[in-house]
Order: sequence, then C-alpha cells, then structure tokens
Amino acid sequence: MAFDPVFLFELSIILFAAKVLGEAAERLRLSHLVGEMAAGLVLGPILHFVRPGDFLGQMANLGMLFIAFLIGTSIKLEQGRKDAAESAAAALGASAISFIAGVAAGLYFFGSVEAGIFTGAVLMFSSTSLGIKSLVDAGDIRSKAHDMMVSISKFSDLAAVSVIALLSNYFILNGQIAAFAAFIVAAAVIITGSRHIGKAVSAVGRLKDEHIMLSVPLAAIFIIAFFSDMYGIAAVSGAFLAGAAMSRSSVTESSVMPKMKILTYGFFAPLFFAYSVALAEFHAGLVLAAAAISLISILSAFAAYSVISMRLGFGRRDGMVIGASKIARGELSVMALSIALSAAIITNAVYSVAIASVIVTVIAGPLVVRLRKTKSSEMPKSFAF
Repeated sequence: MAFDPVFLFELSIILFAAKVLGEAAERLRLSHLVGEMAAGLVLGPILHFVRPGDFLGQMANLGMLFIAFLIGTSIKLEQGRKDAAESAAAALGASAISFIAGVAAGLYFFGSVEAGIFTGAVLMFSSTSLGIKSLVDAGDIRSKAHDMMVSISKFSDLAAVSVIALLSNYFILNGQIAAFAAFIVAAAVIITGSRHIGKAVSAVGRLKDEHIMLSVPLAAIFIIAFFSDMYGIAAVSGAFLAGAAMSRSSVTESSVMPKMKILTYGFFAPLFFAYSVALAEFHAGLVLAAAAISLISILSAFAAYSVISMRLGFGRRDGMVIGASKIARGELSVMALSIALSAAIITNAVYSVAIASVIVTVIAGPLVVRLRKTKSSEMPKSFAF
C-alpha cells in the first residue's frame, strides 16, 4: 500500500514545527505546549499547510488517549481524610465558579446553550502539569502551597474527566443515565481497587519480553477506550481509567511511564495539540469574544482558587500563588473541545474562540506565578500581598 505523500508532508512539518517552537517556548520559560499550539496556528489558519483530514485526525487523536492515560496514572489519593476533603472541596468549588462564569460568557457571545456549556467546561479544566511546572520554575517547590496545589489537582482531574464523560454521554447518547452511572461505578471500582490491579500489572513485568510493558498498557488503553466510546462516555475517559487502574503498580512509574512518555510527548502529543489548533478558523470578528473569554478564564480561576485556599487557612501570599498556578488551561480543555467539534456539538467559531482562550491562559499562567513570587520576595513581609 502506497503512502499518501500529502499525509507524509503534513506529518513531518507538524512534528518539526511543534518541537522547534516548543523548544523556543521552553527557552522563554513558557510551556512547550505554547510552542506546539503555535505551530498549529502557523501551519493551519495562517499558512494553510495543514488541512483537516480523517487519517491525520485519527492519528492526532491517539495523542488525546495517551495524555489521558498519563494523567490517570497520577491519581493516587493517599493523603489523610482531612486533606482529601479540603482538596476535594477546593477543586469542586473553584471548578463550579469557573464553569458558571464560562457558561454565562458562552451564552452571551454565542447565544447557544451548547456553546455556553462547553465554554464553561473549558474554563473549569485547569492544567495540572502546567501548574506544577510554573511553581517549579518559580522556585516554589516543597512548599505547602505546592503540596496543596498538587492535591487539589488530583480531584480537579477526576472532576474534569467525569464532566467530559457526562457531556459526551448527554450530547452524543441523549443522556442515557445508565451508561453514565456504569462509568462512575467503574471509575470508583478501578480507583479504589488499583492496588490489586497494580499487582497484576507487576506480574506482567516479570515476563522476559522487555517491550511488553509498552504493549500491555497500549492494549488496555485501546480496549477500555473502545468500550467507553461504544457507550457514549468518550474514549478519553476510558484511557484515563486505564491509567488510574495501573497507578498503584510497582512497575508503572519505573517501566510503563518512561516508555509511554517517550511515545506520547515525542510524537503523539505534539501532533495532537498542533493539529487541534490547525482546525481553528480565526478572523477579526472573533477577537472580542476570544479576549473577553480569556480574561474571564484568568480572573475566575485566579479569584476562585485564591479565595478558597485562603478560606482553608492559607495566607494571602500562598493563596494567590495557588490561584495563579491554576490559571493555565490545557490538555483536558483541548480534549473536550475536540470531542465537541468532531461530534458537531459546537461550531468552528466557538471552537476557535475557546482554543484561543486556552493559548492565552497557557501563556498567562506561568507569568502570573512568577509575578506573584517576585512581588512577594521583593516587598517587606508586612507588605507582601
């Protein structure tokens, strides 16, 4: 079977541009995600080198599954009950505030319930990896604020995946409650029983084939994603559950994750993020909506997480650092938008505005964290804010 030369050209140029611009973003102390999404912007809406295609789109969407799997492997709810309750309350409360703000903005600018709901979903999905990276880059590692942000993020990710499952179930299967209930039960069983599932994964690791620790997770991702998608619960939710199921295995961190990270971040994730932006259609009429929703996204996340953190006993400085670290939207927001666009739930205009707002928050988040750290360190302790 001969390869389509256009496909090979698009694949090569996307990967090259995504990694080059990703490196440039890292050197500017921004996330590589900024560069990867910028590559999609240049190659798609600006130069039109990359156009939507079924095969390229399917390949890019594999990145969505692998990212969801890696997020799932980080779900280890091992802290005490008090900390867990506080983290869950903070995550759910702040996510609800951002969701309501996004729904109101979507309804105002697009006059559509579907657009409002998915705009709200985008605003409530803060990026765990970008938040942690921004704190590390600002030197705020091993602090109480850092630990609280990580704890909150676990529950935020759980809530985000549940919302994606619920929305896909409602809009694609017209709200078959039994299917969504089955997903919630499966998630609870997998997460609580991950220690026992982990033992089975560890047993596989004792086989002589060194590559089996990549093949088995891939097979698990695909089969669980298949059943999730078949029942209208979004394939990414199934991939997340596959990761959660393996999170307690003794070999996951040492053998599975290194292989999956190379496969994901070396190939599929850059392809997914660049292609997602290449699908957008930017024009002058969307600038006001994109700017307004970006501002609402930044302010709602910063204010909600800051206030809630301070209510939980954090000082003003730490509360604002936590709020700043939760500004960046990212992986899960782009996933939700990709699912909605492919299912024709939202228009390309809504998709483009929301994608633009994600790009803005990914840039703004680390900058605000560094600003808070700089102001706190330069001012006398009695005046720090």
